[in-house]
Amino acid sequence: MSIKIQCRVGLPYIIRLKDAKDYEREFNFSEFSFFKMTLLFNDAEYESIYSENYDKKSCQFMQIEAISDKYHYQNYKVNKIMKKLVGETTFQEYEHDVEDVPEEVEMDIMKDISPRINEIIDYIKEKSGMFWLSPISINPTSDMLGIFTDYFFYAPNAKIDREMRKTITTIDNYMEAGSGVSANKIYDKFFDDYEDFEKDKYRISHQFLEKAKTALYESKINEAIIYGAIAQESFISKYIEDNAPESDIIYKKLHGINGHLMDLKYNVILKYLKKKSLKEINQSYWNTIQNLYKLRNALMHSGEITPEFLEKNGFASLNFNEIKKALKNVENAFKEIKKL
Repeated sequence: MSIKIQCRVGLPYIIRLKDAKDYEREFNFSEFSFFKMTLLFNDAEYESIYSENYDKKSCQFMQIEAISDKYHYQNYKVNKIMKKLVGETTFQEYEHDVEDVPEEVEMDIMKDISPRINEIIDYIKEKSGMFWLSPISINPTSDMLGIFTDYFFYAPNAKIDREMRKTITTIDNYMEAGSGVSANKIYDKFFDDYEDFEKDKYRISHQFLEKAKTALYESKINEAIIYGAIAQESFISKYIEDNAPESDIIYKKLHGINGHLMDLKYNVILKYLKKKSLKEINQSYWNTIQNLYKLRNALMHSGEITPEFLEKNGFASLNFNEIKKALKNVENAFKEIKKL
């Protein structure tokens, strides 16, 4: 019970090669009974991967051939080919490519492949010193790598070569339908109020929040946390500055207190200035502000967020949905405070 997949990933950078040839390696990964990675050199004989702008000794595409034991290829449409293998004298019929694989199966297999590719990229970066290499974003709505992913399925024993004869191309990013992104689309009279439009004076805070959302959809959880924490700190600092009476002695004393920064600003000072703390406005929003800042501090002080830290501070996990919900809570907190 297994199925083979051939997958080609267009890299967002160039990997330098010592010679103008393919470099390949088989890996032992628990999710696969077979996993081979090939760095394809810039070969003029293959139009689909060649670019005259780059040297032959460069790699723009990584190709994967893997066998997953989760699914059985015979459950789908199996095409056969006539082929004469090395050492044989006559043509014989062989099972080859597999069609009509359900989307949920495609996504599940890519969910296993994608992080393994990034592990390999991390290894190449650290061992070679190619500092420009970085993990390729894994789209959280499809588990595909990057924006463009080419792949196709085969019978486990099918012999497939360097050239991808058949492909399914997924054009996939978080702006497309089904991603869960709520944003207005451009319509006929969209620009009618351009001359009267006033920029939000908290625009910088919202820009950092947008950076956090972008990082999240690129599977950069740590960056999403840091940008989210910057957004919430810059917002409340600006809000207090705009609303604080200059000569108020009590405010000056409160403003000079060190430690417990989020609690001081979102609760104590906000309560003094506007008669309501964020805790009183919405306990859930306050919990998010506090927890996001804890996560930010863990990254700043120890360089990582460990499972022990998560357990100690009551976090179930750090995943796309949890951080997405947190950023939405931060955004809603901004809206509620602006109403005061």
